[in-house]
Amino acid sequence: MKITKRQLRRIIREEVNRTRGIHRRRLSERVMSQAEIDEVIAMSSPIDFSGQNLTDMDLSGAELENANFTGAKLKNVDFSGANLENANFTGADLSGAVFDGATLIDANLDGADLKDAHATYADFTRANLQNTNLVRMTFEYSDLKDANLVGAYIDDADFENTNLDSAKY
Repeated sequence: MKITKRQLRRIIREEVNRTRGIHRRRLSERVMSQAEIDEVIAMSSPIDFSGQNLTDMDLSGAELENANFTGAKLKNVDFSGANLENANFTGADLSGAVFDGATLIDANLDGADLKDAHATYADFTRANLQNTNLVRMTFEYSDLKDANLVGAYIDDADFENTNLDSAKY
């Protein structure tokens, strides 16, 4: 069977597009290294980690005010002492994350998965926790004043000594 030039160009174009698609998928699934994350934090404002895989990273003490983590994979990330004021975690996987001493004032966690996450002495004042998964989440000694917990799935969560003044649930 003989292939015309037109057919050959179409085949090549389809292969190039297929290869580009594979490359894009690999980049979005790739786990960023700690050095790459530190570089993004140092050079970006506001910081955009949307859709990135940051599983098991140490972001303790980081200045991440207004950061965008929409749809990011943040399993077991250590945010201890981090400034996450106005950060956007919409739809993020934060299962097992640690927020001890972190500031999440006005943060948006709508639809995030916080299963088995831990937040001792964390400030979630006015945070949006609507539709979040809070199964076995620990909020010991934290501040959730004016937080929105409407639609959150709360099962076996620990709110010991937590301020829930004016919180909606």
